[in-house]
Amino acid sequence: QQFDKFLEAETRVKRESLPDSRVHACLYFIAPSGHGLKMIDVECMKRLHDKVNIIPVIGKADACTKEELEVFKQNIRKQLVEFGISVYQFPVDENEPELTDVSMPFAVVGSNVVMEDKD
Repeated sequence: QQFDKFLEAETRVKRESLPDSRVHACLYFIAPSGHGLKMIDVECMKRLHDKVNIIPVIGKADACTKEELEVFKQNIRKQLVEFGISVYQFPVDENEPELTDVSMPFAVVGSNVVMEDKD
């Protein structure tokens, strides 16, 4: 319904300003279990993937070693294909191929503590 309203406003001869309240992407955080997606993750992503761009993200990635993280990512990618879940594919830039070698799902580490350098 929001898409229809936005499309209608954009296709008018005299365009009116319409605030864009659509959801463009969903950062889907995955618990760092090391085994793969849980069935609740699979079910949730199946319901979302045709409505919004899903960007899978492994939260608290510092809980895994680099090797465990790579295996975990491979398991997740395999499961996404197995269950037919489509995720956002970032555009490829031929001029900067080193920037396009991004291995999804992303792994992030967060903190609520600010560290200050004494120097």
